[in-house]
Amino acid sequence: MEIIKDPKIIAALELLNVSAKEKKEDVAKAVSSKYTHLRDALINDGKNVVTDNPWLVAGGIALSAVTVGLSYFLIKKMTE
Repeated sequence: MEIIKDPKIIAALELLNVSAKEKKEDVAKAVSSKYTHLRDALINDGKNVVTDNPWLVAGGIALSAVTVGLSYFLIKKMTE
């Protein structure tokens, strides 16, 4: 990895770093305040799926476990 020695590039990178830290806080505040209704809807709808049809959830989990297991054994067999 090459070390940057140009002072203009170093100054620009430092400015970008400071700006990114400031914007990170702004974005976090905007997302937390504007999208709480979306988060709440996803959480509540997820709970409703489990309570309304638990067999669908159990089948999805079982199918996922079988898929992961088969993938693991196929990859293991191919690498031998």
